[in-house]
Amino acid sequence: MDIWGSILSSISRRVDRSTLNLLKGIEKAEYKNGQLFISTPDIVYKEWLESNLLEDIKESATDLLGENLEILIVSNDEEQIETEVKQIKQEYNKPYRLTNLNPKFTFSNLIIGNCNKVAYQACIAVAENLGSIYNPLFIYGGVGLGKTHLLHATAHYVLSKKSRGKHHIHHSRHIYVRAYILSEKRQYS
Repeated sequence: MDIWGSILSSISRRVDRSTLNLLKGIEKAEYKNGQLFISTPDIVYKEWLESNLLEDIKESATDLLGENLEILIVSNDEEQIETEVKQIKQEYNKPYRLTNLNPKFTFSNLIIGNCNKVAYQACIAVAENLGSIYNPLFIYGGVGLGKTHLLHATAHYVLSKKSRGKHHIHHSRHIYVRAYILSEKRQYS
């Protein structure tokens, strides 16, 4: 039974043709254990659906299935972010493993100058007080000032201490920002 097609047939009497065409754009709707999961292409579509048609969808689904359903609407963007967050968590929970750190990039062979002195001191503080200072650590600067060297040196130092129960994670700013936004949404929803 195509539940979404049946809901659309029922709703078609209550909405105009352009709205019905928009609803036909939903590719995934799934019924499980008294819940109807609807996947929208993006967050804007999801918010529009929740604010304008949620009650109509719920009423049609209840009439169709004869039970009061919980409707869960998720955007593909959110699903993708959740997948990335799960991957980050899995990576974070792995025990120490081989890394692709450059073995030459350590504190012992770093050239410290006026351009990187503050960043060097911050990296030393982070390495010695893992998780309690400058968490997360951001390093910004021009080309050739030693940012990569500092980050690799910090990771080498932390790994050499063999801090049990402590983890570090190094990933692109893109993944960090997406994970941060998702965690903020969850915190305030």
